[in-house]
Formats: sequence, structure tokens, C-alpha cells
Amino acid sequence: MSLYIQNKDEAELGRSSGFSLPKLTLEQQRSISLFCDIAIENGSSISLDEILLLSSLDVSVKDLKQIWCKSPLLQERYELDEAGWVTSKKKKNKNKTEENEQQEPQRKYQAKSDLNGEKRRDQSERLDRSLRAERNISFSQNLARFIKSKMCKVISISGSTSYRSVSRDDDLDIFLIAKAGTMWILLTKSLLLARFFRLSFKDCPSICFSYVVDEHFASLEFARTRTALFARDALSAIVLNGSSFYESLLSRNPWMSNYFPKLYKARLANAKDRNDKDMQASSTITPTKSASTLSLFERMANLFLSQIVGRYILMKSNMLNRKFAERKSRDRIFQVRLGIDHCIFESASYVHLRHMYSGIEVLSSNNQNQKL
Repeated sequence: MSLYIQNKDEAELGRSSGFSLPKLTLEQQRSISLFCDIAIENGSSISLDEILLLSSLDVSVKDLKQIWCKSPLLQERYELDEAGWVTSKKKKNKNKTEENEQQEPQRKYQAKSDLNGEKRRDQSERLDRSLRAERNISFSQNLARFIKSKMCKVISISGSTSYRSVSRDDDLDIFLIAKAGTMWILLTKSLLLARFFRLSFKDCPSICFSYVVDEHFASLEFARTRTALFARDALSAIVLNGSSFYESLLSRNPWMSNYFPKLYKARLANAKDRNDKDMQASSTITPTKSASTLSLFERMANLFLSQIVGRYILMKSNMLNRKFAERKSRDRIFQVRLGIDHCIFESASYVHLRHMYSGIEVLSSNNQNQKL
């Protein structure tokens, strides 16, 4: 998806000469609509800056605002405020406004006041979500200091906190990559630390180690799970420890740029400033060599904990899922994938989100075919 303007001077010259900005193609409108729908589905909103980062549109925010107004599809579905934030246009509010406009001036004033009140609530909710994310990040940094060890390759934040939009019910999702052969030792330690923090701090968020894998599984998963949602999550993760190793994973998987070229390029921009030797060292470590350095006690402990802690996780998961079902919170019901080298949680809402992101995959595939 691309909207090409040769450079800023030519764009300005075009406008001064009476030439209008190009319109969005139907495919570009659908792509933007998908990004907006995904954000709204999560109870959030999305900015024009973020849309430009996720897409391949080669225009400024100011230009996109003007182009947006020329799109009947976007105008009909979404509200764009002066600050460049996109929210959903609720049909009921639209119908109420149309109905009030046919009545006395006092009702017109009331309708306008209601709309202004709704905008203020959206702004307030946006700020609250951002503040919760910042608190979660600050808390995670303290937790990471205790989790950090020789067994831990990467400590990062995923989920809604990594997108900096946290609702009241969202967990703090932690993504860990362990040294080969030590995943269950690291996960057990992390679970105990999380429990200690929950008991020690009243403002401690609900912590979920939603994606814990060893380095071998991570290398395979990053290479084979070529979906738009996986790419977005991987590129959005906030790494607290192990940046060089994590960036080496991203650099070895350029397929992510097929979906989010700007985001992929921006994420790896910091990697270029790092020591190249450190990057090469982290990327050439093989799971076999790492595992061979483990003692017999460590290997046996990891195997033992995979059985004991694994059963505890399954039991706890079944209990939580029953509670969610009783409360009719079916979007929070989750599945657990367990193995000697991985422990991954996937909620029903996440599966639905993956389905929504499949639309991006279709559009990306169409673009690739057009280039060919």
C-alpha cells in the first residue's frame, strides 16, 4: 500500500498550483479501516501518526487529514478530531443528532453538548489508558531487576501495555525468552516473584506471563509464525532486558516488513547504533551449545518443574476459565499451550484479534501480487 508524493517541496508546489492531493484508493481505505477497527475492537483509539507508521502511506499527518475528508468510507465510519485521533461514529448518536436537528433550537444545543461531552470522555479514557500503561511499565522495570539472571535471554512487555493502552481489566503481560533447557526454572522463579510482589504492593497490577519460551522455540516461532498479528506484537514489545538478542531475532525475520515496513525499519533503527559484535554474538548462539553447558541438576530440575508447575498451571487455568464462563466473560476464556520449551496463553479475544489481522494479510498479499 503506497501513496506516493515525490517530496515536500513538490507537494507544496502542487497545492499552490491548484492541484489537489491524491485520493486514497479503495484498498488503502480498507487497510486504514482495518487498523481503526482493530483499535476500536480493543476499546481503544488510534492516531493518524500510528496509522502512518503501520501503513506505507508516504504523506504527512496534515496531508492525511485532508485526504481523509475525501474518503466517504472513512468519513462515514469514523470520527477524526483536531488532535488527529480516530474514534468510531456511533449510529445511535448520529441518529439522535439527525432527529434533534429537526426539532427546536434548544434540542440542537443539547445534542451538540452531548457530542462534546462524549469527546471529553474519549479523551479522558485515552489518558487513563496511557497512564495505566506507564504505571505498568514502571512496575515491570522493578520486577525485571529480580527476574534478570543468566538463564534469562529476554524480559519484555507485551499485550495492551506494549501498545500503551491499558483498560481497567487488562493484565500486565510479560514475555520471557529463557536460555535453552531452563525455561521452567525461569518461569517458576518468575511466578514466585510475581506472587511476592502481589502480596507486598497494593498497587501491583495483575501479572500474566503470557508468553514464556526458550531461545530455541523463540527462533523457530519467529521464523514460522508469519502472521500480521505476530509481527505487530513482536515489533511492539517493550524490551526491558536482552535488547541485543531480541533485535537479532527481528533482524533475522525480515518477513515482518511485508506487513509493517515502516514499523519494522523504525524498530531496527536503534539496533544499528548498538555494538555489531554484541549483535553477532547473540545471534550466533545455538540452543545446542547453550543446553550442553547445563549441569545435570539443572536439566533434571527443569524437567521436574515442567511436570509439577505445568500441572499447577493447567489446574489454575481450568479454575479461571470456569469463573469467566460463569461471569459470561467468554472473551477472557483462554487456552494454554505447554511443552518442555514453551508456555503460551491465548484468550478467545486474542484469537478473534488474529482473525481481524488476517484482513491485513490478505491486503498485503494483494500488494505483493500487484508488484510482481
